[in-house]
Amino acid sequence: MKKLLSKLLSISLLSIFLLSVFLLILIITASCNVFAQEVIITKETSAESNLNDILEIKINILNGYQSPITLEISEKLPDNILLIDPQQVSETKYYNGITVNFLKWTLTINPGQVSTITYKIKPTQIGTYTLPQTTANDISTGNSFTSNTFSLNVKCLSNNICDVNENYLTCPLDCESGSNDGICDNMADSICDPDCESEPDCDNSFNSLYIILIVLGVIIFVIIITLILRKMHR
Repeated sequence: MKKLLSKLLSISLLSIFLLSVFLLILIITASCNVFAQEVIITKETSAESNLNDILEIKINILNGYQSPITLEISEKLPDNILLIDPQQVSETKYYNGITVNFLKWTLTINPGQVSTITYKIKPTQIGTYTLPQTTANDISTGNSFTSNTFSLNVKCLSNNICDVNENYLTCPLDCESGSNDGICDNMADSICDPDCESEPDCDNSFNSLYIILIVLGVIIFVIIITLILRKMHR
């Protein structure tokens, strides 16, 4: 009996030991996964702006590690912009004949600190711009980190004139429905849009025929009533 109890005790102790080792491995793995995500990059700027506004883009980088980290930062620039600050791109690449410009920085961030990179652009067209993810590569380990993407809407600068680069879609404040702006809005608003080849508002032939038929119907009705009245008086 004593041997059986001793054997059961040994098995229990072994099970507790193995369970402790398993839990320790899980804790170490979870800790490694947390530390692997401790470089956090966020991008921010104004979500809306007017054409010809200068936008400042901020890239915030947090080093959550317990030691300094040196990163190579790469920022892909969107199309249809003027680079204001800095005035020159860091690198230009070509993808299938398409030119893509980049800004690049190298910086060392101390533990627990946030470094902020800024640059300025001026959008040259109206519409929605998408700022791609910022990429940061750890020089010592080769680990790569990315930021969020950011979308901003560039609106027209309203002056109550439908300018050459504006239309009903990009600047409805200046270019109302039916404007001669190169865009056929095809809306039934009783305004004939000169940019439409065919539109219900421009179909005058249908309206004229409709009016003529109504007039003829009224005349015929009056004639019939007159004839009936004459017969009744006889």
